[in-house]
Amino acid sequence: MSDCSSIVQDIAQRYADLLIREGRFSHRIGGNNAWGRLHNEPRIASCHKRIPYAENLARFISDKGYQKYPIERALFEWFYNDELHNWKHREMLLYEGYENVLIGTGISKGSFKDTQYMVYVVLNLFEPCDSWDTQKEGE
Repeated sequence: MSDCSSIVQDIAQRYADLLIREGRFSHRIGGNNAWGRLHNEPRIASCHKRIPYAENLARFISDKGYQKYPIERALFEWFYNDELHNWKHREMLLYEGYENVLIGTGISKGSFKDTQYMVYVVLNLFEPCDSWDTQKEGE
């Protein structure tokens, strides 16, 4: 992973907020999968390399309070407790084919129906084409 991207950060945050509003846990809510959401951003759609991964999700539910360190806990789960998902989350984080990946994370806290404390973590990533200019992300 090379750097954080404000564009990808915004995509991840919007999706985390949608997950908490909907109270659902899926890579496909609102008609798009992760690549669809990334491609909705014109700069990414026009300037990215093909890689096999785009998103990891984590959800923490409790009746005692919010998860204190949601990103750290999500990373732990993706790296060390991912057997039920055939280690695909871990594989995304350790994929050897990356050259210059940009990431963004989103965290959303809230409640849904009978669940008082829910935290969603979204990690999105993409590999920009060689002409990508990180300096222009704020434009």
